[in-house]
Amino acid sequence: MKKIFLFLFLSIPVSTFSQSRAMCNISEKFEDAFTMVFYYSTLKMVIPEDNKELKELIYGIEKIKMLRIDDENGLLSNADIVNIKADLTRDNYEEGLSMRMGGKNTLAYIREKNGTMKGLFILISEEASLTIFDLIGEIPIDKLFTLTKEIEMLTENAIIIK
Repeated sequence: MKKIFLFLFLSIPVSTFSQSRAMCNISEKFEDAFTMVFYYSTLKMVIPEDNKELKELIYGIEKIKMLRIDDENGLLSNADIVNIKADLTRDNYEEGLSMRMGGKNTLAYIREKNGTMKGLFILISEEASLTIFDLIGEIPIDKLFTLTKEIEMLTENAIIIK
Protein backbone atom coordinates (compact mmCIF):
# COMPACT_ATOMS: atom_id res chain seq x y z
CA MET A 1 0.00 0.00 0.00
CA LYS A 2 2.83 2.37 0.86
CA LYS A 3 4.43 1.73 -2.55
CA ILE A 4 1.19 2.61 -4.37
CA PHE A 5 0.85 5.82 -2.35
CA LEU A 6 4.49 6.74 -3.02
CA PHE A 7 4.05 6.10 -6.76
CA LEU A 8 0.92 8.29 -6.89
CA PHE A 9 2.61 11.02 -4.89
CA LEU A 10 5.69 11.04 -7.12
CA SER A 11 3.63 11.06 -10.33
CA ILE A 12 1.69 14.23 -9.39
CA PRO A 13 4.42 16.73 -10.35
CA VAL A 14 4.87 15.05 -13.72
CA SER A 15 1.21 15.52 -14.60
CA THR A 16 1.25 19.23 -13.73
CA PHE A 17 3.70 19.94 -16.54
CA SER A 18 1.84 18.29 -19.39
CA GLN A 19 1.09 19.87 -22.76
CA SER A 20 -1.67 22.44 -22.79
CA ARG A 21 -5.26 21.39 -23.43
CA ALA A 22 -5.17 23.48 -26.61
CA MET A 23 -2.19 21.56 -28.05
CA CYS A 24 -3.73 18.19 -27.15
CA ASN A 25 -6.99 19.09 -28.91
CA ILE A 26 -5.28 20.51 -32.00
CA SER A 27 -2.99 17.47 -32.24
CA GLU A 28 -6.01 15.17 -32.19
CA LYS A 29 -7.84 17.16 -34.86
CA PHE A 30 -4.82 17.47 -37.18
CA GLU A 31 -3.22 14.04 -36.76
CA ASP A 32 -1.49 14.27 -40.16
CA ALA A 33 0.13 17.64 -39.49
CA PHE A 34 3.93 17.84 -39.26
CA THR A 35 4.85 17.48 -35.58
CA MET A 36 8.13 17.70 -33.72
CA VAL A 37 8.86 17.37 -30.02
CA PHE A 38 11.99 18.77 -28.42
CA TYR A 39 13.07 17.99 -24.87
CA TYR A 40 15.88 19.80 -23.08
CA SER A 41 18.25 16.92 -23.84
CA THR A 42 17.27 16.96 -27.53
CA LEU A 43 17.74 20.71 -27.82
CA LYS A 44 21.11 20.45 -26.10
CA MET A 45 22.28 17.90 -28.67
CA VAL A 46 21.27 19.88 -31.78
CA ILE A 47 22.71 23.22 -30.67
CA PRO A 48 26.31 23.79 -31.77
CA GLU A 49 28.84 23.70 -28.91
CA ASP A 50 30.01 27.26 -29.60
CA ASN A 51 26.51 28.74 -29.20
CA LYS A 52 26.70 29.30 -25.42
CA GLU A 53 23.95 31.96 -25.45
CA LEU A 54 21.41 29.54 -26.88
CA LYS A 55 22.54 26.76 -24.53
CA GLU A 56 21.88 29.08 -21.58
CA LEU A 57 18.54 30.08 -23.08
CA ILE A 58 17.21 26.50 -23.24
CA TYR A 59 18.29 25.57 -19.72
CA GLY A 60 14.81 26.07 -18.22
CA ILE A 61 12.92 24.31 -21.01
CA GLU A 62 11.43 20.90 -20.26
CA LYS A 63 9.59 20.27 -23.53
CA ILE A 64 8.54 22.01 -26.72
CA LYS A 65 5.94 20.54 -29.03
CA MET A 66 5.70 22.05 -32.49
CA LEU A 67 2.84 21.46 -34.89
CA ARG A 68 2.77 22.79 -38.45
CA ILE A 69 -0.55 22.78 -40.29
CA ASP A 70 -0.32 23.43 -44.03
CA ASP A 71 -3.11 24.11 -46.53
CA GLU A 72 -3.22 20.46 -47.57
CA ASN A 73 -4.20 19.53 -43.97
CA GLY A 74 -6.86 22.25 -43.86
CA LEU A 75 -6.21 25.33 -41.79
CA LEU A 76 -7.91 26.21 -38.53
CA SER A 77 -11.39 27.69 -38.66
CA ASN A 78 -12.53 30.65 -36.57
CA ALA A 79 -14.29 28.16 -34.27
CA ASP A 80 -10.96 26.34 -33.78
CA ILE A 81 -9.29 29.61 -32.76
CA VAL A 82 -12.11 30.34 -30.26
CA ASN A 83 -11.65 26.82 -28.81
CA ILE A 84 -7.88 27.29 -28.56
CA LYS A 85 -8.31 30.55 -26.65
CA ALA A 86 -10.88 28.93 -24.33
CA ASP A 87 -8.54 25.98 -23.67
CA LEU A 88 -5.67 28.35 -22.93
CA THR A 89 -7.84 30.36 -20.54
CA ARG A 90 -8.81 27.14 -18.70
CA ASP A 91 -5.09 26.29 -18.42
CA ASN A 92 -4.36 29.75 -16.89
CA TYR A 93 -2.63 31.25 -19.93
CA GLU A 94 -2.85 34.98 -20.59
CA GLU A 95 -2.33 36.73 -23.91
CA GLY A 96 1.16 38.17 -23.75
CA LEU A 97 2.04 39.30 -27.26
CA SER A 98 0.39 40.01 -30.58
CA MET A 99 2.63 40.97 -33.48
CA ARG A 100 2.74 41.19 -37.28
CA MET A 101 6.07 41.08 -39.05
CA GLY A 102 7.33 39.85 -42.42
CA GLY A 103 4.00 38.35 -43.49
CA LYS A 104 3.61 36.45 -40.21
CA ASN A 105 1.04 37.05 -37.50
CA THR A 106 2.18 35.92 -34.07
CA LEU A 107 0.13 35.44 -30.92
CA ALA A 108 1.85 34.37 -27.71
CA TYR A 109 0.14 33.23 -24.53
CA ILE A 110 2.00 32.91 -21.25
CA ARG A 111 1.32 30.86 -18.12
CA GLU A 112 2.98 32.20 -14.99
CA LYS A 113 3.13 31.10 -11.40
CA ASN A 114 4.53 33.36 -8.69
CA GLY A 115 6.11 35.65 -11.29
CA THR A 116 7.88 32.83 -13.13
CA MET A 117 6.91 31.72 -16.63
CA LYS A 118 5.85 28.06 -16.58
CA GLY A 119 4.45 27.73 -20.09
CA LEU A 120 4.31 29.48 -23.44
CA PHE A 121 1.91 28.87 -26.32
CA ILE A 122 2.69 30.53 -29.66
CA LEU A 123 0.58 30.67 -32.84
CA ILE A 124 2.42 31.84 -35.98
CA SER A 125 0.18 32.17 -39.01
CA GLU A 126 1.38 32.74 -42.54
CA GLU A 127 -0.45 32.79 -45.85
CA ALA A 128 -0.61 29.02 -46.33
CA SER A 129 0.35 27.57 -42.93
CA LEU A 130 0.03 27.79 -39.19
CA THR A 131 2.83 26.85 -36.80
CA ILE A 132 2.07 26.23 -33.14
CA PHE A 133 4.61 25.94 -30.32
CA ASP A 134 3.71 24.70 -26.86
CA LEU A 135 6.62 25.22 -24.49
CA ILE A 136 6.75 23.82 -20.99
CA GLY A 137 9.34 25.37 -18.72
CA GLU A 138 10.94 28.72 -18.21
CA ILE A 139 12.46 31.13 -20.69
CA PRO A 140 13.26 34.84 -20.35
CA ILE A 141 10.62 36.72 -22.34
CA ASP A 142 13.21 39.02 -23.92
CA LYS A 143 14.92 35.94 -25.43
CA LEU A 144 11.73 34.53 -26.94
CA PHE A 145 12.43 35.70 -30.49
CA THR A 146 15.92 34.20 -30.45
CA LEU A 147 14.50 30.83 -29.49
CA THR A 148 11.67 31.03 -32.04
CA LYS A 149 14.10 31.82 -34.84
CA GLU A 150 16.40 28.92 -33.88
CA ILE A 151 13.51 26.44 -33.71
CA GLU A 152 12.15 27.66 -37.05
CA MET A 153 15.56 26.94 -38.61
CA LEU A 154 15.56 23.44 -37.07
CA THR A 155 12.04 22.71 -38.32
CA GLU A 156 12.75 24.07 -41.81
CA ASN A 157 15.77 21.77 -42.03
CA ALA A 158 13.64 18.84 -40.83
CA ILE A 159 10.92 19.63 -43.39
CA ILE A 160 13.54 19.65 -46.15
CA ILE A 161 14.87 16.27 -44.93
CA LYS A 162 11.32 14.86 -44.76
